[in-house]
Amino acid sequence: MQRKARPSRRRPARTVPPPTSRLTRPARLAKLRDALAGPRAFFTAHPGWACFLSVVAIVLALALWRWPILDSPPYWDSAMGLCLEANFLADTGFDYHRLFTEEKRFVEGGPAIYLVSVLPSLVALLMVALPSPAATWIAYRLLMFAATAVLLLLVYVILRPRVGRVGALLCPAALVTTPAFAAQVDLIGMDLPVAMWGVLYGWLLIKRRFILSALVAAAAFFTKLTGGLLAIAGTPVLLLALAVAWWRGDRRQERLCWIALGATVAVVALELAVVTWLMSLDHSQAESYQVNVVQGLRSFGVFAQLVPDLVVLLAFTLVGWSFMWLGHWRAALHEHAQRTTLSRTAKALYTLVRDPLPLVGWTLIFGMLAGLALTYVIPRYLTLPLPYLLMMLCILLFSRPVLRRVAVPALV
Repeated sequence: MQRKARPSRRRPARTVPPPTSRLTRPARLAKLRDALAGPRAFFTAHPGWACFLSVVAIVLALALWRWPILDSPPYWDSAMGLCLEANFLADTGFDYHRLFTEEKRFVEGGPAIYLVSVLPSLVALLMVALPSPAATWIAYRLLMFAATAVLLLLVYVILRPRVGRVGALLCPAALVTTPAFAAQVDLIGMDLPVAMWGVLYGWLLIKRRFILSALVAAAAFFTKLTGGLLAIAGTPVLLLALAVAWWRGDRRQERLCWIALGATVAVVALELAVVTWLMSLDHSQAESYQVNVVQGLRSFGVFAQLVPDLVVLLAFTLVGWSFMWLGHWRAALHEHAQRTTLSRTAKALYTLVRDPLPLVGWTLIFGMLAGLALTYVIPRYLTLPLPYLLMMLCILLFSRPVLRRVAVPALV
């Protein structure tokens, strides 16, 4: 009998796989694009989650960026204004009757300063609820970071269909790093929340959410009195929308514009009534000395010395928009040359102002400057129109191929 061959105990030689070729750059980009297809589809279907996560990411980025000053106390202006009134409310158990009737105003050194603003009450609630002053400032500064995040996200959303993704990303980055704006993020004042309401107001007007825009204007006013400019700035947009709806015979849109215009007029009337009531309170006569046109005009010279970059930016953007509007006007007149003079003028005017963003932006910018001319100019007061000024600059730079070449370096 033949013996069976015993199986060999030697291990089989390992076969080394051939080296894989490295992916080329287009292949890597395609692989990354495929990996991001799922989250992109989810956020496209759920824009609310996308906005919420974007705000959270911006807040975390701001907190990491400004970590050294996260628990810093307020600077002197907020300490003697916002925080003084908040501290009075926290110590007296929110005794608003005493605040309105017995306490002195800011000029006389009293805590009756803003009175109708909700921010002192909010800070007082944080003082009562949180265990230490440091915790109060951290919580309030995080709220300011959240307001900043909403503002920056709205700027991106407004600019994305007008200048593309690159310009829409560069403009918020340029805004948050502008010294006049970045200082307000750090100083936990009252101008930054008003600026957030201002950008939200413009976005609602663009979306033709006129009733909500009137409510936002009222919210801005009860955040700080300078927010009352929003309702005034939106009135020309509503009048224009009403004229266009009447011209086209759109009765539904015309009815909506009348309702929105009535709501805006009601907000303006409410603001005037509140201001008149505030000036009628005891100890309010000392505040009236601030209305001084000569002093306000002289303060523009000091303002130009403090922030010359903003003055140059305003002048350049205004001149650029003037030439751009003039070109659009001539093109519209030439396009409708066969129509009557009235029809040509109406069509050309509609071509210029069919986008409400420039109308709201420039009305806010010049309305704020005109209002400050009655008192005095402080750089932080321009926090409200500053986002619109940078948006106007971004649209101008990306509107012409010649300017587009310098748009990215200019914003960077």
